[in-house]
Amino acid sequence: VRLNVFDVLLYATLPSIIVLLPWSYAMGEFEVLEAAIERQGLPVVSGLILAGGTLAFTYNLFCTIFIKMTSSVYYGVTGGFRCSLAILLSFFIFPQKITVLGICGICIAMCAFVANSYFTMKEKLSQQKAPAIQGKASE
Repeated sequence: VRLNVFDVLLYATLPSIIVLLPWSYAMGEFEVLEAAIERQGLPVVSGLILAGGTLAFTYNLFCTIFIKMTSSVYYGVTGGFRCSLAILLSFFIFPQKITVLGICGICIAMCAFVANSYFTMKEKLSQQKAPAIQGKASE
């Protein structure tokens, strides 16, 4: 059965809710939500939840379309750069000090992401080329 990108997202939603809701309750997120509604009001909290849900849905939709249009290998390669960008942006958005040790850690993490992506892509490409070479040899 071939599914559209939107169908995959819809089918993945229910299992996610089933798995995450009990953990949210166990971690006390419902009490935090209740306190936020009391402080900010229901319209503000509902708007923030709607905005966050829309952003998450859009992100998942674009990621799934990206994988469908390219490949999961290419998505994995770009994943390292997304993580690196998120780490870099967090220093500009959130108030935090950067230390030499922190910079070294970020550089090591970026190098690890890039190296992992490179070797994964190289391995996948060699696996894709192997059947093609075997097919030509048997002719």
